[in-house]
Amino acid sequence: MTSHVKSPVRLGLLAAALSLVACTGKTDFTISRSVSVRSSGAPATYSVVEPISLSTDAPEAWKHRSRATSIDLVAVDATITANLSGNATTASGSISFRPDGGTAANDLLVGRWTNEAIPLATPHSISVVLTPAAAAVIENALDGNGNFSIVASGSTADPVQFNADLVLHLKLTY
Repeated sequence: MTSHVKSPVRLGLLAAALSLVACTGKTDFTISRSVSVRSSGAPATYSVVEPISLSTDAPEAWKHRSRATSIDLVAVDATITANLSGNATTASGSISFRPDGGTAANDLLVGRWTNEAIPLATPHSISVVLTPAAAAVIENALDGNGNFSIVASGSTADPVQFNADLVLHLKLTY
């Protein structure tokens, strides 16, 4: 004789188990920015600040913010898309997250690169070594108004002007 789920206790346990399964999930998302960098002087320095609003830049993550249990920064892609100055040089720098309303003193390092080529021929990918704690700024943004900034800064051996794409790959668990 086969047993079917008929008792109220079994139905209640089944419904509870299904509701727990239905309340969890993961959302992979990206945040992208195109930036224009101009360095001057010798050695040349640069800094670019790009504001992010999770409600518009990552609406799926923003939708699940009240149920979020964790967020992971999976990768950062940095690609030079155009060398506008015609100078090939090298650069060292970093990408940081800045909390909404914060200053440079509040920046949290996301990743850095050292002596990376800025060639005449593009596109050129920059290898970014990630810092695990960087997602804390995004976690705080999810708990708050959803705003933070991406800061790209560094120095080049020679003055240069280039365009670059920055892509953050994230995973939200809720």
